[in-house]
Amino acid sequence: MAPIADALLASNPDLRSQFDNKLASDSIFANDPDARLRWLAARLPHRDAFSGVYPIRRVLAGN
Repeated sequence: MAPIADALLASNPDLRSQFDNKLASDSIFANDPDARLRWLAARLPHRDAFSGVYPIRRVLAGN
C-alpha cells in the first residue's frame, strides 16, 4: 500500500497539500502510520465503494 500512497501523493499536488496540512495540524495522525494509510486509501481515485461491505441476505416471513 505504501508505494501506491507515495505515487498518489506524487501525482496529485492538491492531495499532497491536504495530507501535509493534516500532518502538521494533527499530531495523533502524524504519529499513526495506519491512520495515514487509511486516510490515503479513502482518497484513492479507483477505490471500490463496496470495499469491506459484506452482502447480507434478508429472510422474509413466509419464505
